[in-house]
Amino acid sequence: MAGLRDAGWTGDERLVRLGYTANAALRHTVGLVRHLLPAVTDPAPPPWVDDLFGSQFAEVVEGWSELWSFQFELAEEARALLPTVG
Repeated sequence: MAGLRDAGWTGDERLVRLGYTANAALRHTVGLVRHLLPAVTDPAPPPWVDDLFGSQFAEVVEGWSELWSFQFELAEEARALLPTVG
């Protein structure tokens, strides 16, 4: 917010929070499904997981599950903010 204010933006802070929460929730839940679903349904762990994350596949899935709980909280916050910024 400080950066936006420094740049001269005087809008409603709830718009910024809505943008952040909605983007984070969509990007890191729905956006990850396209990578996660094929990976967890394949009996052989995909090689890109170890290369990309530097971790074993099971550890990555566990991390994603922990991340999703936070992302769902952000989705709920976005849902609550939406009618207030109309």
